[in-house]
Formats: sequence, C-alpha cells, structure tokens
Amino acid sequence: MLGDEVQLKAVKMTYNGVEITSKVINNLIRNYLQASEKQTYGKQSLKKLNRKGYALDSLPVTNADLKGLQRELKGYGVDYSARKSNATKETYDVYFKGTDITQIQTALKNYASRSLRQRERPTLKERMVAAVQKSKERNVGRKQHEKTFERGLDER
Repeated sequence: MLGDEVQLKAVKMTYNGVEITSKVINNLIRNYLQASEKQTYGKQSLKKLNRKGYALDSLPVTNADLKGLQRELKGYGVDYSARKSNATKETYDVYFKGTDITQIQTALKNYASRSLRQRERPTLKERMVAAVQKSKERNVGRKQHEKTFERGLDER
C-alpha cells in the first residue's frame, strides 16, 4: 500500500511538472510570435525592404549628410536602406518605399533647414575670439592691479 501511494504522488508531481513546463513554453512561443509580428521601422537591409512588396525609390545622399538624414527618417518612421553608391565613393543611395514619399520630402526639408541654420551659426572658435575681443574692449578703462607676493621670515 505504501508503495502505491508513493507511486501516485510521483506520477502527480511529474504531471504537474509537465503542465507547468507546457504553460511556460506556450507563453514563450506566444511572446516570440508577438515580437516577430511587430513591424520594424527605420534602417533595414535592402532584402527586408524588398520583402514588404512595395516599389522602392532611391535618393542619392552625400556621405556628410547621411547621418543627419537617417536621424530625421527614423523620427518620421520611414523604412529605408542605405547603400554605398557604385558610381561615386562619396555618395550613398538611400532606398525607401514609394508610399513614404511625402514623409521623405518633409524629412528632407527639416534636415535642410536644420543643417542650413547650423552652417550659418558661427563656430565655437569664432565665438571665443569675439568674446575675448569684447572683454578686452570692456577692460580698456580699468586699472590693472599688480599682484605682489611678499613673504616675511615669520610666515614660512
């Protein structure tokens, strides 16, 4: 009798362990499928962009403008892919879905205005030179104090 009870308890524990394991695996699979269904936005490979089934358009961008433009496109939720151009080494071809053309135009306008404002602003070195010049002009009428340092024998 005692052996039968131990056997039943062992079977129940095994069954409970299998149930818990199946629930955990089921939750893992469900979470994985939900995560894989989420659409990714922003920079993607050209292969992933082609899989979406949209017609792709391209835009040539210089190397210096690429990073700022990518930041703008990411902010607008545009799917794009950047590849080096075969024609010239200093340009990139940015591929994007044809349906995102209005978002691309808006992002380009914003990036162009932002970069133009940054180029018009004086550089840090120019601002420092101007500040030094301004401080010299302000200090023209002031007396210069001479710093003297005298030590007596008792102060050592």
